Amino acid sequence: MQDLTLRTQLSMQQLVHNIADMVVAVFGDRILSVYLGGSFSRGQLTETSDLDMNVVFRGSLSDEEYEHFMTVRTALQPFSPLRLEMYPTDESKIKSRPADASTRSSICLYGEDFLPDVPALTIEAFAMRSMHKAIHYMTVLRGRPNRNPLPLDYPDATQSYYGYTQYGDFDGAQAFQPGTRIILGMLARCTTALLAIEHGIEAQTKPESIQQYRTIIDGEWGSFVQDVYDVIKTELHYELPQNVIVQKHLSQLLHRLLAFENDAIARFKPTIVASLQSDDRRQKKLALVALKNIQMNDSDILQALAAITECDDEALLNEVRAKNGV
Repeated sequence: MQDLTLRTQLSMQQLVHNIADMVVAVFGDRILSVYLGGSFSRGQLTETSDLDMNVVFRGSLSDEEYEHFMTVRTALQPFSPLRLEMYPTDESKIKSRPADASTRSSICLYGEDFLPDVPALTIEAFAMRSMHKAIHYMTVLRGRPNRNPLPLDYPDATQSYYGYTQYGDFDGAQAFQPGTRIILGMLARCTTALLAIEHGIEAQTKPESIQQYRTIIDGEWGSFVQDVYDVIKTELHYELPQNVIVQKHLSQLLHRLLAFENDAIARFKPTIVASLQSDDRRQKKLALVALKNIQMNDSDILQALAAITECDDEALLNEVRAKNGV
């Protein structure tokens, strides 16, 4: 088994270098760097891992280049047995923004290795980024409705698994299909955000986040988040269950998921208010996008929205105010 694991690691290492080479062959000198992140970069690769890669373009990335890149990514997916989570970014953005520990420790496959020199993200900014992603996934699981007021309801209580699996997996870059991957992604982003908010801890991976939540916070949800992780990732490998007993168990877990989501959002609120009041433009924008996706109907949120006098994206601010009744 150890020999098989070693051969798999070696073949995957060759694969990621081949993918990087193919991207460079298409875009040439426009590519500054190609980075490998995620579980593979930490030596924690499993058969259910994603292949996380970031491709950095020199200068700024145009809309046309972004669309071309995503087409190339789709064409490269058949070469990888793992889901290819490869995204483009540009030098002007990534070098000007602080990064979390996971990003800064990515492995450079090609080009300039500048990430170790990028400033570290503050724990407050890390928490807001994690919340932003968690709320985005909550919205995706509900089919991205125009309005999503609190308290959240089930995606579709009339469907199996209360509708959570309907848009539970990715189908290309911007489309979704039935599955469970996004459910676990949302759950882990919530636990990551709550660890950062309540204990100043920057968890870097899903299993690390779930385990630390269970150990450090625990409370009402500690065993629940561990059970969801164990069923969806460890037992089912993100597949929908065929066994009736496992179907029933998963359904019971997802029945409780709604209460977890609403509890997590309530615990997010102070950080969202602080981000709306912050002078950090990036923090403020992430909080606004979160409130575009989910309307909290809260007096502190409404006051913070009303008090904003400067914003880089006035259209976003006006949309959020309108959705939240300001």
